[in-house]
Amino acid sequence: MMERLSEIVRAGEAAALERQYLALVLDSVAVVLIHADSQKILYASKRAEEMLGYMFRGELEGQPLETLLPSDVIGLHASHVTKYLAEPTLRPMGQGRQLRARKQDGSTINVHIGLDGLGVIGGQRVVCVTLLQMHAQGV
Repeated sequence: MMERLSEIVRAGEAAALERQYLALVLDSVAVVLIHADSQKILYASKRAEEMLGYMFRGELEGQPLETLLPSDVIGLHASHVTKYLAEPTLRPMGQGRQLRARKQDGSTINVHIGLDGLGVIGGQRVVCVTLLQMHAQGV
C-alpha cells in the first residue's frame, strides 16, 4: 500500500512539474489560442499580451479574434478563416504579404503569423496562432 501511495505522489509531482514546464514554454512565446467555432480568444500568453500592449493578464480572453485585426482587413479575413478551418494545417499565414496585428491602443505592428489547427481540446476545436514581431531590420 505504501508503495502505491509513493507512486501516486511521484505521479502528482511529475504532473505538477510538467505544468510548470508548459507554463514556461507558453509564456516564452507569443501564442494565442482561438476557439475555432466562435472565433473567440481562449488564451493569450504573457508574451503575446505584452507585444500587443495589454497590461493585465487575461484581458484578451473571451474577446473576438477581430480584436487583434486592423480594421481594414476584418472583412477579408473572415473568408480566409473559413477556408483555413476547412483544412487546418501547420503553416505560415499570408505568404508574401506584410501582416499586421492591432495593439490595445489601436496602433498596429508588423508580424509574422504561424497557424496550427490543434484539433479538439476539452470538446472545443482550437487553433494555435503564434506571433513574431517584425522590426525595421527584419525579425
